[in-house]
Amino acid sequence: MTPADKFIERLQVCRPSGKGKWIAQCPAHDDRSPSLSVKEAEDGRLLIHCHAGCGANDVIASLGLEFDDLYPETDRERYDPIAGRRIQKSERQYYYEAQLHIYESMRRQGEMLTDSELKKEREAYTALRRMNVR
Repeated sequence: MTPADKFIERLQVCRPSGKGKWIAQCPAHDDRSPSLSVKEAEDGRLLIHCHAGCGANDVIASLGLEFDDLYPETDRERYDPIAGRRIQKSERQYYYEAQLHIYESMRRQGEMLTDSELKKEREAYTALRRMNVR
């Protein structure tokens, strides 16, 4: 089962909006009009964005999922050359990477980021730099 399959099957109201894209009612708030964008990236990662402002953690938790569930099994570990072995990514690392992917996707679609989104983007870059990831 792909991350998209696992995520989409738990949504109440969801419809396709293109190849590998869906629009759904956000499960993290009382959503009367679909405001949750879901996109399957080329590498199988799932990108989510609530246009009403819900955080990714809230959306994921409201479906009984974890950040790991947005990534294919093969992407859940990475090789750490210092440790000389494969290590599990931290949930925080997934969170910040997902944020950056969402903002990059929004920019590619021509959307302007709000001040709060720009602030979150800077925080994500800073956090990943501190983790020696970016």
